[in-house]
Amino acid sequence: MQDGRASTNDHRQEAVTHGHADLCRAPAKPLSILVACCMLMATSYSERVLSFLNQFASIYSFCLFVILFALALPARLFLLSIPFAVVALDALGRVNELKISAVSLPIMFFDVKMVIANPTVLVNAAGIRDDVETIISIAIGVLVFALIAWVFYKIRGYSFLEPLKLSRPRGEARTRPRSFVFNAVALMLVLIAAQTSLARYGRFVHANLHTKETKLWQELWLPSSQVSLSRKLGVLEYVAFSSFAMADETDIALGH
Repeated sequence: MQDGRASTNDHRQEAVTHGHADLCRAPAKPLSILVACCMLMATSYSERVLSFLNQFASIYSFCLFVILFALALPARLFLLSIPFAVVALDALGRVNELKISAVSLPIMFFDVKMVIANPTVLVNAAGIRDDVETIISIAIGVLVFALIAWVFYKIRGYSFLEPLKLSRPRGEARTRPRSFVFNAVALMLVLIAAQTSLARYGRFVHANLHTKETKLWQELWLPSSQVSLSRKLGVLEYVAFSSFAMADETDIALGH
């Protein structure tokens, strides 16, 4: 009997230990993301660091993609965030080259604003309206099926995942909501870091282009010069730069 009680206590103690370990492990990745975001934003507040980073194309966008993929992937697969970031940058570069081949201009801040305000502009430009309508129809069908399945589950009280829930440790079940909150906060911080670092980098390039790239700055009104600058900075970095350039042109036009 004593052996049975001791065995039960050992199992409980082990479960408690695993629960505490899960609670400690849950915020580890979001906290790492927080530190990475703070470091990335800190670099944008130093003129010397920005001058050094200006030598590398897509430096900020690469770091931001790595952080985003690291947040999305399980902790044990975080190294995959680097090749995923490279693939994402390559895809973004291909989209930029498609626009250059179409209108001889890179993606600019005006394009991003226009697509956000009216996404159908992108669909019409790409000529994929029929495909998009098909995808939307399939997505609506999937949502309707999921809704029917949810209603059936509520009425019948049956779930195919019930055996898995029974076998899941209690500590893991408790840490899931907390982990979701940590990840949601981390995602918000990543977005804030992206906006802050890219905006400050774009402002830095706009303020120093006439001294660092004199010839390019003098010929920036030419589409070819804008393409060259876009390839030198990176797509997202050039979008950030073009937002300040567009604001500057607006002030000049208004006589400010």
